[in-house]
Amino acid sequence: MVKPGTKGAYTPYGGALEFMKCKEHQVFIYGGAGTGKTTVASYKMFLLCVLYPGCKFLFTRKSYRSLIKSGVETFERVVREQGWEVTTKKQSKPNQIRKLGEAEPREFVFPYAKRVDEEGRVWEGRSRILLASLDKAKEELGSEYDFIYVNQPGQATEDDWQFLTTRANGRYGHAPYPQLFGDPNPEHAKHWIKLGGYELDKNGEKCGAGDSWRLIKSTYKDNPVIWDMVKEEFTENGKDQIGRLVNSLNPIMTQRLINGEWASFEGLVFGEVWDSKVHLINAGRYTIDETWDRYWAIDFGFTDPFVCSMFAKHPHEDLYIRYKLIYMTGRTTQQHADTILAHTLGEPRPKLVIADRNPENISVLSQSLGLNIISAKKGADSIKAGINVLTDMLKNRQLLFIRDAVVEEDPELRKLKKPIGFEEEIENYRWDKKKNNESPIGGDDHELDSVRYLMTHIKASQKVVKVLWI
Repeated sequence: MVKPGTKGAYTPYGGALEFMKCKEHQVFIYGGAGTGKTTVASYKMFLLCVLYPGCKFLFTRKSYRSLIKSGVETFERVVREQGWEVTTKKQSKPNQIRKLGEAEPREFVFPYAKRVDEEGRVWEGRSRILLASLDKAKEELGSEYDFIYVNQPGQATEDDWQFLTTRANGRYGHAPYPQLFGDPNPEHAKHWIKLGGYELDKNGEKCGAGDSWRLIKSTYKDNPVIWDMVKEEFTENGKDQIGRLVNSLNPIMTQRLINGEWASFEGLVFGEVWDSKVHLINAGRYTIDETWDRYWAIDFGFTDPFVCSMFAKHPHEDLYIRYKLIYMTGRTTQQHADTILAHTLGEPRPKLVIADRNPENISVLSQSLGLNIISAKKGADSIKAGINVLTDMLKNRQLLFIRDAVVEEDPELRKLKKPIGFEEEIENYRWDKKKNNESPIGGDDHELDSVRYLMTHIKASQKVVKVLWI
């Protein structure tokens, strides 16, 4: 391991340093963009494995795909920065970590090592980091660990976290203390992480005895890549990253992503009916086959994202499930048509395709896809009417969204912390107070718009059919 202070070494500051030293059983490091939360959590995981040979670690996140794309990538970068290597081959050097599984890694194995504790006892073995998603059955996560790191625990439920507290029990005894830690982004003020294990009384105040856990705040000023601590100003990287965000965020998201505050969404359009625990589901919950009718919703864009939201309708229920999503900028309509064809090979042809009103783009798509695409109806009250339709469908659980359904997304949007997909857009879809809450604030609502076009059309068609049959 590279010694602190040398080139490549990681040196934590502020909240990050406090997090590194914290030994309480449950601890969270939270903050806005640019704070380096995942970096310090990855470094802590690496360092604990080095300091306590033979320890058993669980590295987890809500979905395995997200764990690999974000958490594992950061961990491997941290390892390399400390002068270590990650290899899929047999270890031949003392500073090599073996990765079992390349495209779908399941375990990191550290080299054999020894340590002698303060009482003269010798501890030895290979530290191991096991990778698993919280989407898996609890039985598959039922082992016991010295340490558990939950990447983005805000995506998990409180039940998920409580279950993991029983798994981080230090039963193996290779570490002097067990710990469960995570790196959440701040969300609403009554989020279970913010409440710290307490319950709320009828006035919304904390009551009862909360669990023994720590919430440690980290700011962008703790990150030397973003903030020059000598000059007390943004670095060039900081100006680029934080500056772009400040110019693109609304006040609530500024509080969360810049200031690192747990801010509530007042005036949220779907605040009373949207529940991620209900409306966001895992891919294996339903078997979507050729018996399910397909429906596509399209919102055109070039600078703004082009959206193609693909739904399947349950053959025996009034239930629509978004199972695939394309969310891209900077491509022509023809390129989008090619992408759609590539991702729908072998699938039933859609029963209905509805798109934002744009005759030229509709014509290109129609010809390329060989489909009759209907232009969305718009009018003075179309947005409000569409919101009412979606409200009813969400309330009645007729509209569900599969996690990680994105098959094409723009990485630049991720860099800018832009919401991607209905489930992320809805968390900031608010009424415009200046318009007396008669219409929402426009902006990052691209799949919301496409879904609104589609479901409004479907529900209107159903009403017509009912009238005809009376």
